[in-house]
Amino acid sequence: MRSIPVTHITLWCHDRVARAGRHRVVGPVIACSAGSVTGRRRVVDERECVPNSIAWLIRPDGHQILFALRLVVAVSTAIYIAMWLELGRPFWSGLEVALMMQLLPGNTVARAAARVGGTLVAGIAALIILGLFRQTPALMIVALACWVSACAFGLQLFRENLSHAFGVVGFITGVIVMFTVSAMSTSTPFDVAQSRVAECCVAAVVVAVVNVLFSTGATARRYYARRAEVLRDVGREMQAVIASAQATTTGCGGSAGDPHPRLARLAQSVLSLEALRPYVRWEHPGFAAFDRVAQRMDRDLLSLTSAFSALHVHIARHGMALDTTPLAELADAAEHLATLAVPPAVLKDDFDRAHAALVAQADAERDRASPHAIDDRVVLGRALELAERTRSVLIRHEILVSEDASRSAQAAPDRPGFSWPTNWPRVLRNSLASLVAILMAGTFWLHFHDQTMSIIMVALGGAIATLFSAGPSPIGSAANFAKGAIVATAASFVINFFWVPMATGFVSYLVLTTPVLFVAGLAMTQPSIALPARITVVVFELTLHTQNTARLDLPTFAQFALGVYGAVTVAMLAFALVVERDPERQLRHQIRDLFRELTRGLHGSRVRFESRVYDRLNQLALLDGRGHHPYGLNQAVLAAINLVLEARRLRVYVRRACLSASLANRAGRVLADVEAALADRRGHEAIIVLRQTLDTLAHDLDAAFIKARPSTSSRRLIGRAAISASVMSSALSDYGEAVQTAARRAPGLVTA
Repeated sequence: MRSIPVTHITLWCHDRVARAGRHRVVGPVIACSAGSVTGRRRVVDERECVPNSIAWLIRPDGHQILFALRLVVAVSTAIYIAMWLELGRPFWSGLEVALMMQLLPGNTVARAAARVGGTLVAGIAALIILGLFRQTPALMIVALACWVSACAFGLQLFRENLSHAFGVVGFITGVIVMFTVSAMSTSTPFDVAQSRVAECCVAAVVVAVVNVLFSTGATARRYYARRAEVLRDVGREMQAVIASAQATTTGCGGSAGDPHPRLARLAQSVLSLEALRPYVRWEHPGFAAFDRVAQRMDRDLLSLTSAFSALHVHIARHGMALDTTPLAELADAAEHLATLAVPPAVLKDDFDRAHAALVAQADAERDRASPHAIDDRVVLGRALELAERTRSVLIRHEILVSEDASRSAQAAPDRPGFSWPTNWPRVLRNSLASLVAILMAGTFWLHFHDQTMSIIMVALGGAIATLFSAGPSPIGSAANFAKGAIVATAASFVINFFWVPMATGFVSYLVLTTPVLFVAGLAMTQPSIALPARITVVVFELTLHTQNTARLDLPTFAQFALGVYGAVTVAMLAFALVVERDPERQLRHQIRDLFRELTRGLHGSRVRFESRVYDRLNQLALLDGRGHHPYGLNQAVLAAINLVLEARRLRVYVRRACLSASLANRAGRVLADVEAALADRRGHEAIIVLRQTLDTLAHDLDAAFIKARPSTSSRRLIGRAAISASVMSSALSDYGEAVQTAARRAPGLVTA
């Protein structure tokens, strides 16, 4: 298949987003009544009049229809091939397709590969368990429970498809073991394992082929569209900083409001961009040469988020006393970046000019015998950092757009910095939930081992507990599973016992099942109902039970349906017994782990620290159903991030500058106090004392800067150390206010 040039993808995205931007000015009421607009615009506007809850069904867009068609074709083809090969349970191939299929074709292919690998490992594990414990059912259940809980533990150590592979290992192991010991099974363990692996491989190959054939560069287009939108957000945030500075220093004009929610959303957008990046090369192989460039660009974007936060806080603290004229040098470049109305090369030239002007101001400031106040130098230093970071981002953006492989880094990208969790007690509790679910279902199976329902309960109960325990709301996820299961069993009941008897062949079968799969595929494109929709397809294929020999009779169908509902019940009981359900207590654990990460951030790699800590900040929003961080945690965490980053800088500057021994020792003690304050999550009063100490340190460093000889490297380092101490003081002020607010609303949440 012909490769899609990245340049064409980018230009298409710019044109598409530009058209969308022009269209947003028309409100839905005006759009419904306006008759003078063009036909194309009227069609799009009428879509906005459809309620959001059913718009995906009444007026789906092209991408939703294409995904639903991919699902229908992949499921039907996988079942047909499995039946043609006379595999044991052809419906399992259709079920596997539903579990593999993702909105982005690149992600789907990667997940299919992970699922095949997980199924192979599961087959080996099942053979070992059956070989050792098949004659002692109780020990077999215990061994299976321990293995599934170990897989649940591994699932939480990684992200994306590697995490998915661990979930597959636990689930498929339970399926192979339980279906082998089923009273109605006459197959050997090796036959069952071989059949499951073959059905999974058929599904994986079909999914990969269908996604390649139907792929229209969706993953690459989404990546470049998101990257363009993040760049616009950076430009808009830069404009917000400039506007805030003008409004604060002149006392007139308006500001852009509280910046903390915007900055948290910007960090979340960058992290989602970084999560999407590894899958672009599955559709656009040429992107592999630019993978590391894209990763470094994402890290620079996170650093820009930190710089914006520090500058916002500093301007808000010092107000009209500041000289914010250096920020004016960025105004024109920020305006162009906020719209992306000019090519990347022109944007880079704009920031080159702004950077050169700011460097000239910084050089003049360094050589002055009587420099400006330290607060003004903070503004100049942060403006220079914004220009440098943005130039770096735009250089990499230009490389990606132009596909200039000679300028790209060929080395493989680094491992993500947020693969390992810090909340080990929660990881252990989630693993224990899987263990408890398997043991409860296994106890039921030991007493009713000849019932299909008990086999489904064991195989599926552990899978539900494993997959959902790591989420923010395990019981809610299990409830969504139950909703999807109810819809699926109702649909499969009607088809099995009313329509299938009238079918005369596979074509008739497709006519009966396609509407269900197509509607479920459309629903899977909606984040709010994606999980129930996916479960609908999975349970639909399980209870439809398509195979070569015979269709299900009513008692067997009832056994399958009751087994699914029993598995949900077992998982919810395990969650109720083991998993922490109090949102505030969960939040307290997350805050504790986040501050532990902040403390570690004073040492080690900066990029690893930023990726991990912003990832923790992103996860905090999962506990609030409205999508907001409760108790103003945006402000506290962003301020703490800036505090850590400036503390890292201060440590380097103090070590390299020629300071007096007493001043260097004082700086070391202050840094130790900052680390202890973060580790202990000290209260507002302790923060005030620490801030006063930092103000004194910044004043003394500034005095040493003034006394040092001009145009020396030591003087420059001392000046930067004074700026870092001043920024740390501003960050502590912002952090202290957030801590005080959190302490009033939820005592013990932020303060130890």
